[in-house]
Amino acid sequence: MSRFIYEPNEREKWQRALIDSALDATVLMNAAGDILDINSSAEKLFGFQKATIVGKKMVELIVPPQMQASQIRGMERLNTSGMNRILGQRLEVSARRSDGSDVQVELLVSEVDLSPSPVYVATFRDISLQKQTEEALRSSELRFRSVADSSPVMIWLAGFDGSISWFNRVWLDFTGRSMQDSCGFGWIDSVHPDDMEDLLRKYHAALDSRQSLSTEFRLQKMNGEYHWVLVNIAPMISPDGSWVGYVGSVVDINTRHLAEEELRLTRFALDRAGDCVFLINEDSSLHYVNDSACQSLDYSCEELLQLGFCDFNSEMTSNQWPHHWAKSKKLKQINQDTFLEKKDGTKFPVQISLNFIKFQGRELNCVVARDVTEQHNSKQALTKALHDAQTANQAKSEFLAIISHEMRTPLNGILGMVELLLKTRVTDDQSGQLKVCRQSGSQLKTLIDDLLDFSLFQQGRFELQLEVFNLHNLLDQLRESFRDRIGKENVDFRWKIDPAVPNQISGDSKRLYQIIENFLSNATKFTSQGYISFLATVRSKQPEKAVLEFSVEDTGIGIKSEDRERIFNKFEQVDASSTRTHQGIGLGLAICRSLAKQMQGELGVESNGWGGSRFYFRAPFSIHTTKSRRLEDSKSLVNLSKTNDRFADLNVMLVDDDAPSRMVAQLILQQSGVTVSTATDGIDAVEQYKRTPDRFSVVFMDITMPRLDGINAMRQIRQIQGTRVSIIAMTALAMKGDREKLINEGFDEYIAKPITQATVFCALTKVLSRGFSKNINRVFQQARTHVVDLEKLTRHCGNDPDLIREIVARFAETCDESLEQISAGIVADDVDKVIDAAHRLRGSVGSMCGNSALEFADRFENTARNADLNGLKKDFPELYSVTQELRRTLDEHFGHVNLTGSKSNDSANEPPHSSVN
Repeated sequence: MSRFIYEPNEREKWQRALIDSALDATVLMNAAGDILDINSSAEKLFGFQKATIVGKKMVELIVPPQMQASQIRGMERLNTSGMNRILGQRLEVSARRSDGSDVQVELLVSEVDLSPSPVYVATFRDISLQKQTEEALRSSELRFRSVADSSPVMIWLAGFDGSISWFNRVWLDFTGRSMQDSCGFGWIDSVHPDDMEDLLRKYHAALDSRQSLSTEFRLQKMNGEYHWVLVNIAPMISPDGSWVGYVGSVVDINTRHLAEEELRLTRFALDRAGDCVFLINEDSSLHYVNDSACQSLDYSCEELLQLGFCDFNSEMTSNQWPHHWAKSKKLKQINQDTFLEKKDGTKFPVQISLNFIKFQGRELNCVVARDVTEQHNSKQALTKALHDAQTANQAKSEFLAIISHEMRTPLNGILGMVELLLKTRVTDDQSGQLKVCRQSGSQLKTLIDDLLDFSLFQQGRFELQLEVFNLHNLLDQLRESFRDRIGKENVDFRWKIDPAVPNQISGDSKRLYQIIENFLSNATKFTSQGYISFLATVRSKQPEKAVLEFSVEDTGIGIKSEDRERIFNKFEQVDASSTRTHQGIGLGLAICRSLAKQMQGELGVESNGWGGSRFYFRAPFSIHTTKSRRLEDSKSLVNLSKTNDRFADLNVMLVDDDAPSRMVAQLILQQSGVTVSTATDGIDAVEQYKRTPDRFSVVFMDITMPRLDGINAMRQIRQIQGTRVSIIAMTALAMKGDREKLINEGFDEYIAKPITQATVFCALTKVLSRGFSKNINRVFQQARTHVVDLEKLTRHCGNDPDLIREIVARFAETCDESLEQISAGIVADDVDKVIDAAHRLRGSVGSMCGNSALEFADRFENTARNADLNGLKKDFPELYSVTQELRRTLDEHFGHVNLTGSKSNDSANEPPHSSVN
């Protein structure tokens, strides 16, 4: 193959010089693809020397192997048809260097018409660095968008004119708009109309000045709600420092904005609240005060914040504040009354509520102070009004007591005389008339009792008198009392007591009698035919307690459903008309319901409304298995008085200023077999007793008398040396605490008017059956020690020696059982067992009025509840010692009684289970 030599002319030389000076690589080739010439830039780009490649095929040297075939076809098409699609086109292709590496170039091929054949000029521009930069930009943009899409905030990109070109996914999800709808200025449609003008003004101002922007506006969510958002816009600067556009971020601040609005509203409300509000730091300095505080204290806000809380709180010094702070921190809230001091030194009363709060790690006291000047100014008036009301209430009580005495005194005479006349020989007509008088008197007595009970409940002075009594005897009295009254021609009287009903129970026998009597009285009033049925049943039962129900059912007029609650209202009756056939003031059932509540029971009525009713009362009662003599059958007492001559040699002084009452009482006492001397008042009684002090064994003393009342007369008799006579109070007083008051004054017993032969006999029996009454003062003085209060114990047992013996014997048994269980529980580390036994022992000791034993038993039970086994083991010997001391003291004063387990013995000197230590 011959070498092609081309010799250029002068013009061509000048053109070649231009090509050699070009920055782009230039290669000349003929139609066959042979390289005719290259410039220096081509030598640098491809790494070939001109001398080595001229005359060689360009496709073999510069075109990469994968492109050589298409290059050859292109040259062939150009030579045959004169057409080539690459001529005049800028193409990005790969070129090959002398070392075999490829370089990215921009190629431009153009034809030069030279004779004898065309010449083609291929210009190559190295674009590898540009491609690397573009790739880096694409990678950077990809990373940016990926990060932006995963960001929790909304992000967008904008150009020079502010038109937004891209939004991240958060924006699209938040607004619910597509990228196409949002780009440009389409996003404006999501802005709240009221915020649009202000936002655009700020946005374009930032664009014009190429400054950053931060502002808030409302943006519509995809659900149609508008949320407050915060937008931050910043210019984008390229690495070479040129401005390329804007980037923006949008954050949903709706929750914060609403909280701030709420805070502003709260602050607004606090500033205008009527009460003074202070936020106080731990050092007593003020963190915040509201407008009311400033106005009330006559300070400006700035002046007040310079003070401490103690500077205007006249009852709180700076030395007291640390203690007050610690107390509020512990209790969280403190309410108290105090005084605040104004700027001019005047003080005004306030009620403050102090609340300890902790907010974002900061501890504060929030104090709300309310001006109570008006309330304070009226306090004296209110106090006086209260005092006047209490005085009036006391006067009412005293008035009722006086009325009670004045009414009971003649009533005593009437009923007493009727009873006495009924025991004489009278005709049948006279007997019937006397019985009418007795019934009317009993009704009057019931009326008086109801009014007094009502007064007690109104004043909150009512109190149950608990005692152990024979329930069956009580019910027998009720049955006998109503047998004649209910036994009408057309009414069948039925009476049933469940065999399971216990005999001996603990409660207020008088009030239980009153409730059942009221049921029976109402049934008698409203039942003209059919039956009246009484039933006593056991609703539930435990070894020492039972819930008993007493009900009275009748076939009377019935009660409508709308009237069933009215009948329990005070002074209210179903038929309150002037033509009603049944009399009464409407207090009986109201009082009975109050009594039921006092006894922790329930009282109610069942009725079908057109005929028949059932009244019931159910309540819990303690069961006593031992025989008790606290309540005896009045009928038995009366019968006993007729045959028992135990009072035959008894001399009694009867003191009463009312002649009828004195006459009735004298006759009743004489029928009991006693010798009676009378005195018309207290002075007469004292003078008679001074003349013959050994003559009288018992004095029945009226309380309310002229010249010298019964209490002072009793005191003067007690002061007479060498004498000790039993004095029984005889009075119409029936207020709460009257009996206790009289007993504490020094009376031996108490009976209420109107008296009966049964109550007189019972009182005499009690005072004379006390074997230790002669030396009771000596006994009480000896026993009034730290061990036991025998006087209190005796009083609790109603001065009944038989009952005391039974209680002491039972205490000895339960005491031993409790101590054994405590010991066993300590040995077994069974704290629950110790707690139960200690609690029972504490109750037993308390019932015996044991002072030191009760105090130690209480501490021992608390030690058990704290699960302190070491303390239990340490204290048990002392617990055993104090309980044994109590038992020995009781044995000393009641040693003549054979008390089970009460006698001291060798084994009793050591606690059970001596292994406990």
